[in-house]
Amino acid sequence: MTSAAGSQPEQLELGEELGVGAVATVFRAHDRATGHHYALKLLHDRNARDPRAARRFTREAELARTLSDPHIIGVYGAIEFQGRQALLMELVDGPTLAQMLATDAPLSERRLLVLARGIARGLSVAHAGGVIHRDLKPANVLIAQLGEAGETAKIADFGMARATSFAGVDSESLTVLGTPDYMAPETLDPLAVDPRTDLYALGCIMSEMASGRPPFSAPTPFAVLDAHRKRPAPKLPEVFSDGLRELVAALLAKQQSDRPHAASAVVEAIDALLAAPHEREVTALVASPQTLARARPRDLLAAAAAGRCARCGAPVIHGVRVCLECGLLRVTVEPGKWTVFVVGPGAVGDKLDSVRRDGLLTWLRANPDAGLEIGTFAEQIPRLPFPLVVRVSEQSAGALTESLAQLGIHAQARIGGRFSHGQMTEKMARIGARRSKVALPLLLVGLPLMIVLLIFALPLVPLYVGAVAWWTSKPALRISATTRVALPPLVDERLREVERVSPSVSARHRPGLRAVVQRVMALLHATPETERAEVDAEMTHALAVATVGTQRMSELDAMVSHPDFDASEAEHRSDLQERDMWAARMLELTATLDALVARQAAAHHAAHDSHAELDDLRNRVEALEEVHRLQDRSGLG
Repeated sequence: MTSAAGSQPEQLELGEELGVGAVATVFRAHDRATGHHYALKLLHDRNARDPRAARRFTREAELARTLSDPHIIGVYGAIEFQGRQALLMELVDGPTLAQMLATDAPLSERRLLVLARGIARGLSVAHAGGVIHRDLKPANVLIAQLGEAGETAKIADFGMARATSFAGVDSESLTVLGTPDYMAPETLDPLAVDPRTDLYALGCIMSEMASGRPPFSAPTPFAVLDAHRKRPAPKLPEVFSDGLRELVAALLAKQQSDRPHAASAVVEAIDALLAAPHEREVTALVASPQTLARARPRDLLAAAAAGRCARCGAPVIHGVRVCLECGLLRVTVEPGKWTVFVVGPGAVGDKLDSVRRDGLLTWLRANPDAGLEIGTFAEQIPRLPFPLVVRVSEQSAGALTESLAQLGIHAQARIGGRFSHGQMTEKMARIGARRSKVALPLLLVGLPLMIVLLIFALPLVPLYVGAVAWWTSKPALRISATTRVALPPLVDERLREVERVSPSVSARHRPGLRAVVQRVMALLHATPETERAEVDAEMTHALAVATVGTQRMSELDAMVSHPDFDASEAEHRSDLQERDMWAARMLELTATLDALVARQAAAHHAAHDSHAELDDLRNRVEALEEVHRLQDRSGLG
């Protein structure tokens, strides 16, 4: 058997051991005939009898040998060496990234960026070649020394990789694989794994290069996986530039839809950081909300979010009346005849639990678009029951009541004003009696005088009762003025369709739908009126593709997950191919919208600096036509 490198197995001479893994051992190998040196990966004897390990070994050769890039370890082919399966690979005289970090971490920003760029470049080639690594970690990255060019990162070990197309995978490729320290939240759902899963691992590696440790630690592997899913990602130290910190935060986003959508975009972001290493305002892939005058891409996306869902914490989007992650009706207060009362937990006259009150305040501050002004509620803890807000519509009252339930607060809506809830009278009586008891000792001491004065005090009783009633029924919140942006009729119609179908979209694909809607709304809000007509039409098409695509992928996922599904059958393989088509289309669509958002952000930024006309800076036609072609191919254009 001859390898792709032209070496005969009998010509190879084993040298020193370079590394040992769970599946194989890597040796230095010398070709006596040509004088070339290679790395020879020999399958362990114990694994040679395991069909799954042998298949994984063969798959690594099949997948990796199709990839050619300076940032990917070359695999020349599978051979049989002394009766054992082996891979003949490119030899790199250098440490693994894990070995480097053990002695050198934390790395300087420039060194970190150079190495991360190499990894991202290698990933972009792998993903373009239809390969997802699935086990990217420092131990699988080799560092080559290239003379004056310096250090170069090379991705190795595609043993756990699989094709991006489900139509070509076996059942083993649909199992949970990886190293917990670098596993994205979605890896527990093999059908959800896509190229952005590798980008999350890259974010973990960059975080480790900056801090010297992986982003999450816990006593057990399962606890680490749970931390990836639930705990917020740690921020990089402030010694690093804003752009780098924002890039890593974007890569470590819990939802795939909130990460960069292509490794090539990460390469571009790193190139921008390397070009201006001392500039802390470099445009990156994520940013905290700031003024639109100096908007970065994520500023525009943040501006499209109307706050956070009370149930799941996901962003709720302007113009959409439900949370696209969990389906909870969004709170947007409109005037009406209803009052929302907080009635628990607790008994009449008890103060509202302080933890729940703080949770409500946090939620209100995160949802300024709801139309509720906090007022004195931030300084006082009212007693139960109390009117939270008065004179709102029935729909607003229902949405607010449901959101409060998600915060652990019991609320009820009543038509009418402050006293429309029956327990308000009971509360007023109890508080009035409690305050009267405070004055009772004084009344007894001065009883003779009080008898004389009682006749004169009787007219004041109604005033006292009225004061108690006014104080105990004061609404905790006020309705604030909010600006409602009128949407184009076609866009508004399409958003209502999104709201209607979102419950039928599986949890796996709702973040993708939300990502498209958020980008569409960001673009609509940022586009000048003079350019809106063309943009409105294209964004309507984009919403149509996302709606149909996520619905169809949900249906196909249900088919694939059925126990009777057999990928070897032609009909079932056709279903997998259709799923691949829709998944690729959604990634392309979101990436194209991201490009448009970046252009809008650049236009806003330039307009602020030079006050030039936006017309000279807008070159979005080509990207819009790309979106349009996507819809045409789906039959929706």
